[in-house]
Amino acid sequence: IWESSTSRNVEQRNFYGKNKPERITSAIDGISDQLVNMYGDVFRVYEKFKLNELILKNLVPLAVINTINQALGEIKTNNNIRLNAEFNQLISDHLINEPAAFIYEKLGERFKYFFIDEMQDTSGLQWQNLIPLIDNALSAEEAGLMLVGDAKQAIYRWRGGRAEQFISLSSDLNDYLANPFQISKNLQHLETNYRSHQEIINFNNDFFSHIATHFSNESYTDLYKLGNEQNTNSKEGGYVRLEFTESLRNIELRNEVFPELVHKTIMELLEQFDPNEICILVRKKKEGAAIARYLTEQGVDIVSSETLLIKNNTKVHFIVSLLSMLADDKNEEAKFDVLNFLYDHLGITLEKHQFLEGLIHCENEVIFNQLKAHGINYNSQRFDEYSIFEGVEDMIRSFHLTTDSDAFLQFFMDFVFDYTQRKSQKNISFLAYWEEKKEKLNIVNSEDVKAVRIMTIHKSKGLEFPVVIFPYNLDLYYEREPKAWYKDLDAEHFNGFDSILVDASSGIKKTGQHGTAIYEKQRGEKELDSFNLLYVCLTRAVEQLYVLSEKRSSKGSIGSSGDLFIDFLSTKERWEEDLLRYEFGDKNRIGSKNTSDTYPETQLGFISSSWKEHQIHIVANSELLWDSERNQAIGYGNLIHEMMAEINTDDDVEKTLELYMNKGFLANSELNHIRNQIVSIVTHPLLKAYFQPGLLIINEREILTESGQVVIPDRLVIEEQKVTVIDYKTGKPSKNHQLQINNYALVLQKMNFEVLEKI
Repeated sequence: IWESSTSRNVEQRNFYGKNKPERITSAIDGISDQLVNMYGDVFRVYEKFKLNELILKNLVPLAVINTINQALGEIKTNNNIRLNAEFNQLISDHLINEPAAFIYEKLGERFKYFFIDEMQDTSGLQWQNLIPLIDNALSAEEAGLMLVGDAKQAIYRWRGGRAEQFISLSSDLNDYLANPFQISKNLQHLETNYRSHQEIINFNNDFFSHIATHFSNESYTDLYKLGNEQNTNSKEGGYVRLEFTESLRNIELRNEVFPELVHKTIMELLEQFDPNEICILVRKKKEGAAIARYLTEQGVDIVSSETLLIKNNTKVHFIVSLLSMLADDKNEEAKFDVLNFLYDHLGITLEKHQFLEGLIHCENEVIFNQLKAHGINYNSQRFDEYSIFEGVEDMIRSFHLTTDSDAFLQFFMDFVFDYTQRKSQKNISFLAYWEEKKEKLNIVNSEDVKAVRIMTIHKSKGLEFPVVIFPYNLDLYYEREPKAWYKDLDAEHFNGFDSILVDASSGIKKTGQHGTAIYEKQRGEKELDSFNLLYVCLTRAVEQLYVLSEKRSSKGSIGSSGDLFIDFLSTKERWEEDLLRYEFGDKNRIGSKNTSDTYPETQLGFISSSWKEHQIHIVANSELLWDSERNQAIGYGNLIHEMMAEINTDDDVEKTLELYMNKGFLANSELNHIRNQIVSIVTHPLLKAYFQPGLLIINEREILTESGQVVIPDRLVIEEQKVTVIDYKTGKPSKNHQLQINNYALVLQKMNFEVLEKI
């Protein structure tokens, strides 16, 4: 029976007050057993009623989901397709029915060593599917499996990750859950924290060892007690500050107070740190948006996932609206967006409402003709003649969107190019493709941009920052519309249902012991997930950590991260009701502020030109059309590039000349001239050091960038993590040559190389 005051009175047989007459008390005592039994019967009926109510409430949503699933099944059958998300379940189903899957036998023969990182985020289904594959490999000699993870950083339960799975695997037990393989395992604990300074490590050790006692599930306690004895490193000092605000009534007030506190903290930090060394971590995007708005209003440069979204750029939004307008002449919403942008972009002096009202109901051609008076000469008929890529380029030029480098437009053009490669050269379904992808399209941001970063805790996992600010309270038990599978139902009684998805809020406890067990299990898991989220957040800081929390009005109960910090300070005998700031360590920066003028190389111009300016001509009556093999190496620039790719040291010059002579790529008449050119490069006083024996040389190697593009530097000379970039150019010098080699350097810097020279 779930707890209530009535239930406790019945259990203790408190059926009457102290001053009741004896005739009444004796009469009640005579039927007390009956009362207890009747109360139990009533409770069992009530539990069945609450279960029926819970199931009925979820039948309609379940029916809708089932209908959607049936329609999806028809689409998959008609198109002969499967969703990626289905394959783990399909593999699992086949593994249950087959003793050894054929595909796994073949993979097991090919791969003998397996490494799984972030194991704590691997789903149970994924792991069960991998066990037969790995077991098959481990049964042979010279095979191995390495699992790396930290159960305290398991924050993706909603994506299928199970911290409990890794806790079992990393235990010293010897059952199937701890080791599903025939060979023994070796446990290795990484004891030293190499990221943070000593004060931050010591604070986190103390804090998380303390909050381990608050787990309702005791099996999680050891995870934090034993896992928070990290050894410090040689980085001395560091600083942690806990700051509190009084209890705030609602989210609107919190979105006023916390952004102000963050701004005040940043202003204090800028005396010692650059803006790009500061990161603000939030649990929810809405919290990040509130802070971003306030900091922007205060003139603080910021970088966040929202500010980096391509769809939020006004010029990109204009292009998409213009495409929608061209696709549908009656789309007045798109016309409004186009005209509204152009009003500000062109600096039109006519009253805005008058400008919009005069054009929004007009046909496209009328609008474009009217825009000629404002210096816009756009011919929409050209769009139908161009590919979608050329059409968008034409829009950028015609509407004078930019002449300077614009990362948002450049990344949007990359997206358009990707569409032409994957889908179509024409605007057949581009807008639908854009709607499908736009929420995830971010520009790639340089680490050197002098701006404060704002990101969610989930995004920050695996990263580190010199300074971390963590505002707002983290609600330990909040879950939006929690759901759980209510299993082991009497299928006959429930019309064929033996399990059903139901609401898992506190009301589920009123359905009996099974419902109470579901609630307690989910509450324990939510508790672990929240503590893990807090752990990830507080361990991102390298040198300084600032926590801004709210004092809650409720006394005694622990429901938020703020409550945990107050409880921690109380056990340290430091908590004072009127004191709002608590410090650990010295806030003076370790070392000096970086004052060097190291700024990222930037592309100054937006590169775009009409195909009419390319001056492409068909060559007729030329031997180049017939000698295809010689054509690959013909042309002075191509020949020099290809030969230099074969030369690592000056000893390779003659061998390369002989090779190209023998292949017929180099005529006798060209030999001496080419030899002189190459020798002048490799023996040049400023270059000969890069052609000496013993250097690590990489010629013409493809590098895949973060944005998916491929760059191919001509020559890289590498010494440990230092690199010199060399590029060969023939013909007339061009500013694009400088842009190209600067781009190579940026790519290599992101690969953690120090670029010594760009030649």
